[in-house]
Amino acid sequence: PDGTIICDGTSLYPLKITQRLEQLAPHVRLTTTFEIKRELQSRNAETYRQLQAGKLWVISPALDFVPDEMKQHITVRREPGRILYNVILSQPEGA
Repeated sequence: PDGTIICDGTSLYPLKITQRLEQLAPHVRLTTTFEIKRELQSRNAETYRQLQAGKLWVISPALDFVPDEMKQHITVRREPGRILYNVILSQPEGA
């Protein structure tokens, strides 16, 4: 709940249609890799809060949605049997 799924170009609209027609997960935001990258670059407070809380999910494990300067602090992990990858913010050394 209250998370964001980062979609690639082929998954965004089918997920949005399914979400609306079947009234599934109304508090889950569906967005694009382009939009999330822009939000991370501009340091959008809500996007960072979700990142820190582990509430960002991605369809593909590719890090193309992450600004270059953040890539070393981000990993994606998918638990066995799950479809989505969770975006994990690594703690900086010494934290």
